[in-house]
Amino acid sequence: RSGARAWPGPGRRGPGAAAAMDLVRVCVLVCCCLLTFGSYFSYDLPGALTDDFRDVLAQGDAGHQGLFYSLYSLPNTVQPFFGGIIIDQVLGLRRGALICCSLVALGCTIVAVAASDPAWSGTSTAFVVALAGRFVFGLGGETLSVCQNAFCAKWFRGADLATAFAIVLSFARVGSAVNFAIEPKVASEYSFSVALWLSSLLCLVSLGACAILGFVDFKFEHMTAEEEDDSEDSESDAEGHGGVSGGGGGGGGDGAGLNDRLLDHDGQSSSRHLTRSHSLTDADAEAGAVSAEPLRADNTAVNESGEADRGGKSQASFLTMLKSVLGPREILIYLICVQFYIAVFIFIAVASKFLKDTFDGVDQVQAGLLTSLPYTVSAVVSPLLGFSMDKVGRSGIFVGLACLGLSAVH
Repeated sequence: RSGARAWPGPGRRGPGAAAAMDLVRVCVLVCCCLLTFGSYFSYDLPGALTDDFRDVLAQGDAGHQGLFYSLYSLPNTVQPFFGGIIIDQVLGLRRGALICCSLVALGCTIVAVAASDPAWSGTSTAFVVALAGRFVFGLGGETLSVCQNAFCAKWFRGADLATAFAIVLSFARVGSAVNFAIEPKVASEYSFSVALWLSSLLCLVSLGACAILGFVDFKFEHMTAEEEDDSEDSESDAEGHGGVSGGGGGGGGDGAGLNDRLLDHDGQSSSRHLTRSHSLTDADAEAGAVSAEPLRADNTAVNESGEADRGGKSQASFLTMLKSVLGPREILIYLICVQFYIAVFIFIAVASKFLKDTFDGVDQVQAGLLTSLPYTVSAVVSPLLGFSMDKVGRSGIFVGLACLGLSAVH
C-alpha cells in the first residue's frame, strides 16, 4: 500500500526492546506458517491420490469421490464468518485457533482410520467414515485460516503486513505442493493408509505449532500494546496532516475482536481513543476533554485492567461490523475471489486424473508432480509480490493482472 508505514521503531524503550520484539515476531511468523501447513497438505489428498480414494474409500464411484471435496466445503460456506464471530465474542483467538487445529487433526485421523482396515476397503462403511472425517476436517480448516490472519494482523502492521501475509500464504502453498509431490510416491511405495497417516502426523505438527503460538501470544502480547503506545506518541503531532496506516488495533489481547484487527480503520481508531484517554490527566478529564460516555457509545468501554470489556459490546457494534464487511468494495472482492478460485481449485481437483488419462506415459506420481507446479510457483512468487505491493501499492492493479493472467492460462 502506498504511504504505508512499517512497524514503529524502538521509540522510548530503546533498541533492546525493539530487538526482543523482532525476535518474538519471527517466532510468531514461523508458527503462523506451520499453523495451516497440515491443513493445506491434507486438503488436496483426494486430488493427489485419485485412484486410491476411488477404489478404497469411494466404492469405485467417481461421483462419490467428489463428495470428499463437497463435504469439506459444505460447512465452510458459512462457518468462517460465524466462526470468526464466535471466536471474537466467546472463545478468544488462542482458544479458537487451538479448537480449529484440533478439528483438522481429528478429521484427518478419521479418514486415515477409514482406510486402515482392509475389511472396510471398498465398502460403504469406509465411505461413510471417510466422509465424516472430511466433514470434521472442514469444520476447522477455513476458520483456522481466519485465526491465522488474525494473528498476523495482531503482530504485524503497515508495510510489514502484506509481506507477512505473503510469506504465510507461500508456506501454505508449499504444503499443497509437497502433498502432490510426495503422497503419490508414499502410496505407491508403502500403502494408501500410510500416506493418509502421514497427513495426520503433519496436522499434529500444526497443532503443536498452534500451542506454541498461543503460549507466545499469551506471554508477550503486552509488547504489542507497548509498541502501539510508542506509535501513538510519535504520531500525535502528525495526525492532522496524514492518514492512518492500515492494519487493525494492536494490544487488544486474546479477547480483542477479530474484526477490530482485520478490518481497516475502526479497530485502530478505538485503540487510539483508549490510549489517549489513559495519557490525559485528571484535570483534563474534569475539564471535559475526555469522558467515559463517548467511549461507551463507541462500544469501547474499558474495565479496570485496561482490556476491552466484551460485555459492553452491543448490537450496534455487530451491525457496524456487518456494514464494514458487506460494502460494495468488499462484495466485489468476494466475487473476484470466488470466481478466481473456481477456476483454480476445480482444475486442481481433477488435474492429476486428467493428466494421467490424457497423456500417454504419465503415471500417478508424474501427474502429482505436474499438478504441484502452480502451488510451487505460488510459494516462490507470493512473497515477492507481497513485498512489491508493500513498496509500490496499487493492489487493485495486481488483482486485475492476476485475473487476466489466469484467463490467459485457461
